[in-house]
Amino acid sequence: MIKLWHDDVRPPPSTDWSWARTNEEARMLLYNQKVIAEEGGDPCVECSLDHDLGALPSDGLYAKGAAEETGMQLVEWMIENDMVPPRVVIHSWNPGAAKRMRAALFAAGHNAELRPFQIP
Repeated sequence: MIKLWHDDVRPPPSTDWSWARTNEEARMLLYNQKVIAEEGGDPCVECSLDHDLGALPSDGLYAKGAAEETGMQLVEWMIENDMVPPRVVIHSWNPGAAKRMRAALFAAGHNAELRPFQIP
């Protein structure tokens, strides 16, 4: 089973996640897994998404992302291309953006859980 961890800086919680640091990497993984699933392989069963990409280090933590791409753009692409995994978690520290991502998924008929990232 493939699980997508979408975050530019924070590593996945365990080795059973495929780490995509950009939207392009996430789109490639999701597309490839859809093709593999159509051929009888394992689809992507879960994704955990960040919103603010391009984070800047700040006293051991990370400040708001500086990149032009966001997790919301990935969510919109996933919906438009019918590539939303069965389980979606949004782990962004940006509460407003996380709620907008979840609302977009809900509006398209998908469930999503908000679970802000926790520092181990």
